[in-house]
Amino acid sequence: MKPTILACLLTLSLAATGAAQAAQYMDAKTLRAAATGVRFKSGQDMFRMLPGTVVSEHTPPRNATSAQRSAAKAGITGAVSPGDKVAARIGPYAVVLDAPAGAARSLATDAERPIAAAVNERNGRVVLVNPQVKLTGTTPAAAKSLAASTGGTIAYASTVDGSAVITYASVEQAQRALPGLQRSSGVAQAALVVMQAVMQPM
Repeated sequence: MKPTILACLLTLSLAATGAAQAAQYMDAKTLRAAATGVRFKSGQDMFRMLPGTVVSEHTPPRNATSAQRSAAKAGITGAVSPGDKVAARIGPYAVVLDAPAGAARSLATDAERPIAAAVNERNGRVVLVNPQVKLTGTTPAAAKSLAASTGGTIAYASTVDGSAVITYASVEQAQRALPGLQRSSGVAQAALVVMQAVMQPM
C-alpha cells in the first residue's frame, strides 16, 4: 500500500498545473563525487544513486493535512534539520546527503527507500527516483504477468502506446527487478522512473 500511496502523490503532483522550480546547492562536480551508489540508465542518460534521504518539506495548500498523512505513511521524512546537508530541492522535496560515515553505512546496509535521489552523469542534475519501472513495447497482459512475477503492481498499462508502469515497495526492489524485466521477451525497454521536476497547483 505504501508504494501505491507514494506513486499517487507524485503522479498527482505531476498532473497538476504550475511547475515548481528545482534548485541545486552544490556544483555538478561535487554532486558527481557524492553519488557513490548504483548506476542505471533511464532514457538516453546514465544516472548514479546519491546516498541520502528525500525529505518532504511542505505540501500543496489544498488538502495539506491528508497529503502530510499520506507522505508519512509512505515513509517520506517530513522536515530538514538545521545541520542537514541539502544537495537540491525539487518541488516540495529536499535531497539531504548523508554524512560520509552515514553514506558508507548506507552502501553497506540493505535499506529500502520509498523514494530516492540520483545524479544525471551527463549534466550533474539531481533527479528523484520513484519505486517504479516503466516498460515500453509491451502489452497490458504481459505487463501484468511481469508485475506479478517480480513482486510489483501495475500503476498503469496502455494499449495505445504499448507502455506500462510497475510499482514496487521500494526503489531497491525496483532495481532488483529491473534486470529481469529488461531481459523479458515481452518488453522492448525497461527503465527506472525518474523525475527532474515536480508540478504543483498554482
